[in-house]
Amino acid sequence: MSLQPGQSLAHYRIDRKIGEGGMGEVWAATDTRLNRSAAIKALPASVLVDAERLARFKREAQLLAALNHANIAAIYGLEQDGDAPYLALELVDGEDLSTRIERGAIPIDETLEIALQIAAALEAAHDKGIIHRDLKPANIKLALDGKVKVLDFGLAKALSEDPSGSLSGLDVSRSPTLTAAMGTQLGMILGTAGYMSPEQARGKVVDRRADVWAFGVILYEMLTGERLFNGETVTDVIASVVTREPDWNKLPTGTPAVVRRVLKRCLQKDPRKRMRDIADLALELQEDTDEASVGVGVGQSNAATPASSIKPWLVGVAGLVLGAVLVYALLSVIGADAPGATVTWSNLSATAGNEIDFTRFLEISPDGRMIALIASSVESDEPMLWVRELGNEHPRALAGTEGAQQPFWSPNSRSIGYFAARKLRRIDASGGASQSLADAGNAPRGACWGGDGTILYVPDWSEPVHRVSAAGGQSEVVTKMNPERMELSHRWPHALPDGQHFLYFVVSGYPELNPNNPSETDRSGLYLGSFDGAEPRLLQTARSRVAYTDGSLVYVDDANLMARGFNLQSLSFTGDPHTIASNVTRSVDALWGGALFSVSDEGTLLFVRGAPERTAETQLTWLDREGHTLGTVGEPRSFYNVRISHDGTRAAAGVGDPEDVWIYDLKRSSSTRFTFDSGMDNSPIWSPNDEDILFHSTRVVSGEPFTPGRLYRKATSGQQPEEFLAAADALGPTMATSDWSPDGKHVAVAVDSTGTGSDLLIYSLEDGEFTTFLQTEDTEQSGRFSADGRWLAYESDESGRFEIYVSAFPGPGGRWQLSNAGGSRPVWRADGRELFYLSADSKVVSVTVETEGDFRHDTPVPLFEFDGWMSNDGTSIYDV
Repeated sequence: MSLQPGQSLAHYRIDRKIGEGGMGEVWAATDTRLNRSAAIKALPASVLVDAERLARFKREAQLLAALNHANIAAIYGLEQDGDAPYLALELVDGEDLSTRIERGAIPIDETLEIALQIAAALEAAHDKGIIHRDLKPANIKLALDGKVKVLDFGLAKALSEDPSGSLSGLDVSRSPTLTAAMGTQLGMILGTAGYMSPEQARGKVVDRRADVWAFGVILYEMLTGERLFNGETVTDVIASVVTREPDWNKLPTGTPAVVRRVLKRCLQKDPRKRMRDIADLALELQEDTDEASVGVGVGQSNAATPASSIKPWLVGVAGLVLGAVLVYALLSVIGADAPGATVTWSNLSATAGNEIDFTRFLEISPDGRMIALIASSVESDEPMLWVRELGNEHPRALAGTEGAQQPFWSPNSRSIGYFAARKLRRIDASGGASQSLADAGNAPRGACWGGDGTILYVPDWSEPVHRVSAAGGQSEVVTKMNPERMELSHRWPHALPDGQHFLYFVVSGYPELNPNNPSETDRSGLYLGSFDGAEPRLLQTARSRVAYTDGSLVYVDDANLMARGFNLQSLSFTGDPHTIASNVTRSVDALWGGALFSVSDEGTLLFVRGAPERTAETQLTWLDREGHTLGTVGEPRSFYNVRISHDGTRAAAGVGDPEDVWIYDLKRSSSTRFTFDSGMDNSPIWSPNDEDILFHSTRVVSGEPFTPGRLYRKATSGQQPEEFLAAADALGPTMATSDWSPDGKHVAVAVDSTGTGSDLLIYSLEDGEFTTFLQTEDTEQSGRFSADGRWLAYESDESGRFEIYVSAFPGPGGRWQLSNAGGSRPVWRADGRELFYLSADSKVVSVTVETEGDFRHDTPVPLFEFDGWMSNDGTSIYDV
């Protein structure tokens, strides 16, 4: 069966290819009838040409569809497309267990959690008389919600040429499991043969004890991080299965006796001596889990080290990357002079080829043994969450955490919370599947994990503090914006140990950045909040987030790291602040409450010096169609977007932090500041006659409630005052202007909604109203009008990654997808006969188009590598 993205198969829309193997191809699809994701698996030709085998397969599939268990990926249906049958299955997002094992041994407690869920799936299937027969790590998914899902139950028997279900070495090559990691036929054979029971490898009839054997192999490999049975050929692997005994010395030293006993009973080569019932096996493992959870708690309590006895330690020894990190034991800063503390200088680095992104923050674990940080590859520029154990010089990346920022630890130091892809997420510090907990926006502002099992977080920069269970679910708002204090944002929440109160920072009237606001309107500072809804109380005006540890609050004031005694009973300070260190790195966010420091429960302190405090400067540069540099415009600045006027003589750009709009004369290479408010003025777009600029602003307007999105219009002559057009408070948290229609009547606007991405709206300059052009659960942004105004190009991530689409405007009408390998930032040529975009591999791509009559386009053609500054919010980072 030949499939392509966008193709319809009954009521399934094919989205993207996700795997290939002995059963053909696997495609992610959307069930348009039930609005859910699915996996489509075509059947191999060997089944299609055998009528008896095909009929038996259909009977088996009907039986398998009766399986209904939380740890089993479901079969949605056996469908037919002409003469070609195919399976519709549950699509499980997450990594498979084989990928997790490749990163190394899994901690015992995590191994047991995974093993018990696998056992539960096997028990449910065995109770219905269904045996997996092809159980292996590649058939086990660690879903994003923390569930373990077993895939392809019973399909090995269903596809077998032998109705008894016997699988010989040749039969194994037809394993139904399909994963993107599988390459050659040989690799697939080895991947299956290593988990076959000895009787299965000999071609004998198998029963549920074959699954028990495979379970034992998987449990062993999770604990050791190594393959149990391997070899250069399938014959070597099968020989190893039949003749070789496991090396029990490779099990971790702390492996409980009951786990060793279960493993030995699972891996008996004689099935008569092997454990028969997976349910009994699960009961033994469960008892060990219950005992271990108590023992760990006692051990941690007994092993707790007093803060006064902690010795300084070195974070790393690599060369300076972006900043110097200082770590030392916070001995006694309350009522004592800080110089008495010992400080160890060090450099914190990622592995070769990666760079730490200090703007995304870093945190030390509560037990003081690990650091969570964000680093990105120099080549891909994709930030990921990394963990650095203090006793190990080499940090490790946590797979599946792309786009991570602002990490924070669970109280037991076993899990890490973070923000990514507009979600609040969590992941085990040892790795595994990432779990989505709640919606968030593009610019979250901090989170903390309380001892009561809840998380305080701020989903976006202009939002109040929310609270959600650490298991995920519905969140609740726990703070309220006070317009009398001109509050713009609540951020950096920090739960206090009493479980009743929390601290958070309030931004009021852009502190230190808004000289036009009278000082009496600035109520920024650290506030004490209460879960009972009591009125929050200002504690101090220092511009910093805060951390509580052992009777004191640690914070930054004017780049000095401070500690000040704090009484949990009276909820007040007990003395004067003391300076711990100076020149601590701040950023613009630090002026609004952030700062690069962290402190553990037992007093180990980490802070940063020397990292960049503001966005890196870039240079406006002219390039030709081959990517050759033709010249530059102006001086290097912190540019965020740029738009060229229609006559080609000027460019408008968002510059600085906070941003202002500047106009550049491209002939004289001179510049003029266009907006002067102390808020952020950005996303400038030119009117069709170039006489006006419309822009987005987050400015504070005295006497009016704050909204993070306001549209303004201003004449480029500067002779008239700015004209306020509309506010986005009723539409979503933020918005950005993207284009002005050629007839001058409409403005394309991307409105950002927490958790769901942005939607494309059209603002009418005639009646001052917004109408929805495209609104989905996905992100649509960067709308650009064609020269004749009949078409709107934009980017959308509906397929799982951003691609370029063109739709008829104002609609209804046709819709076309122009890119097929990732695309963003569409830009039309002035005459409308060519459209440019940036590909996923950072190339400028050209597409020749026809806009007269029906829309038509040619194949995209890459022009040159683009190494400019990138963002993920639809910002215009280049123009044509």
